[in-house]
Amino acid sequence: MKASRAELRTTIEQMETTNEELKASNEEATSMNEELQSTNEELETSKEELQSFNEELNTVNSQLQHKIGELEHATNDLNNLLAGSDTATLFLDTHFRVKWFSPATKAQFDLVSSDIGRPIGHFARKFSDKELLTDAETVLRKLTTIEAEVPSDSGRWYLRRMLPYRTLDNHIAGVVIAFSDITAQKQAADAVNEARIYAEAIVQTVRQPLLVLDGDLRVQSANSAFYNLFKVAKNEAEGRLIYEIGSSQWNIPALRTLLEAVIPKDEQVTDFEIEHDYRDIGSRSLLFNARRLARNGGRDNLILLSIEDATEHRRSEAALRESETQYRALFDSIDEGFCIIERTDTQPGTPIDFRYIEANPAFESQSGIADVVGKTIRDVVPGESEEWLKTYDAVLKSGEPIRFERGLITNGRVLELYAFPLEGIRRRRLAVIFQDITARKRAEAAGEQLAAIVGSSDDAIISKNTDGIIASWNKAAERLFGYTADEIIGKSIMLLIPTDRHEEEVDILESIRRDEHIDHFETIRLRKDGSHVWVSLSVSPLKDAEGKIIGASKIARDMTERRRADEHRKIMVGELNHRVKTRWRWCSRSHHRHLVMRRRSRKRAKPSARDC
Repeated sequence: MKASRAELRTTIEQMETTNEELKASNEEATSMNEELQSTNEELETSKEELQSFNEELNTVNSQLQHKIGELEHATNDLNNLLAGSDTATLFLDTHFRVKWFSPATKAQFDLVSSDIGRPIGHFARKFSDKELLTDAETVLRKLTTIEAEVPSDSGRWYLRRMLPYRTLDNHIAGVVIAFSDITAQKQAADAVNEARIYAEAIVQTVRQPLLVLDGDLRVQSANSAFYNLFKVAKNEAEGRLIYEIGSSQWNIPALRTLLEAVIPKDEQVTDFEIEHDYRDIGSRSLLFNARRLARNGGRDNLILLSIEDATEHRRSEAALRESETQYRALFDSIDEGFCIIERTDTQPGTPIDFRYIEANPAFESQSGIADVVGKTIRDVVPGESEEWLKTYDAVLKSGEPIRFERGLITNGRVLELYAFPLEGIRRRRLAVIFQDITARKRAEAAGEQLAAIVGSSDDAIISKNTDGIIASWNKAAERLFGYTADEIIGKSIMLLIPTDRHEEEVDILESIRRDEHIDHFETIRLRKDGSHVWVSLSVSPLKDAEGKIIGASKIARDMTERRRADEHRKIMVGELNHRVKTRWRWCSRSHHRHLVMRRRSRKRAKPSARDC
């Protein structure tokens, strides 16, 4: 019960509290009702305003629809313009993410519509450009335009132009990158650059001095050959009148005539020769070649002036003329025969032949053949050996000169020849120098015969020079004196002469120098073993082709056996004399005794006569 009462009291208390809350809620509801009425009044007012605003929105919507149409047309025009253009265009935001790209960017990036919003650094590039992102940062930071030439993987070149992306309110919203294909321009520029470098290299390499003058005859440029030849510094020439170069040493009347009178009338001047004495290089003969160079754009024409130093050429021409004169004089005056022959054109399988192109006057005297120019060898000497033609043909093929001797069947002469090819003329010509050596060959044969006689002679035959040096030594000399030729040739003749007879050899040499012959006289000489030998000497001077005494020829005959025979004869004659004298004395005594006995006998009787 107590609990129920307590719970009842609690319930009653809660009900009282709830009633109070309901009263408060009723008051609030009444207040809200009043507010709702006020709000309803406001809504009525707002409705009116909304209707007015709706009318305004309809008007704005119409305007927006018109703008959207214009934007669609502009967008279509822009898309078609970019699609029809070869310029690849790429829009990036400030974080370098793709905002938009033109269809032409497929040559630089493989982009699709879904790639919009992705960073550009995530895409592979079809060109080489390490500075792409760096330049993009620079453009955003400095708000400047950057251009660069970049090569593609396919070998083409693009001009990459990067500039800030500006909104209508001049807000920087990213970067615009445009790629223009400049392959043709690049190739053209490279070709022009190569041509310029090539031309400059030619100008600087060419040996001839070159000058480029403007319309006022001021030096625009000059090559190294000009500065080197005329001893002029570059700063002393460029920009100055040509007449002022080198302390006005180019102020030449003839040059003024060329530049001021001739060139204005003619497009080109060739080999205009001027002789002048220059201060630093002396007298020169120069050939000027000039040409006007036309320029576009209303600019003044230029003058290209090339200078050829013909001084040495003129000297060479004079020397050549003198050389030709000397050659012709030598050609006509030399004793040796000289000719130029040319191989004739022959069909395969036909014999080779050579035609005489030129022959000097001595050709006839040396060969015994006249009027050969214009004729072939086979025509001139039809019966000669084929070896002549084969030898000449071998010289042409090898290019090596040859010296040889050959006899002419036609007239029996023997020729010594030297044939050598002439350069140029397709290696078809030979020069041949020759001389008649028939007499020399006969002399050589006679000399060989004489040498054989000397070698087989029983007498020692020795030759020596005017200083007494032994030059030749035959076998008989080797047998007589005991020295071999190798041992004695080049040694003094005094080796063969006893010391007490050296003066005798001095007298002999003096007589030889006086061109005196020494007939047989007997003397003593030394053998290799030191023994003495009696010899009979004959000495005659030896002379060269000009008659000058160059030595002596000595013939020594061994007189040992003869001396022994003479000694034996003397002994025999002495013995005979002795015997005759003895016999004479005996006969004298016998005759005396006979006379005495005869006288005695006469006294006694007359005896008969008797031979003693």
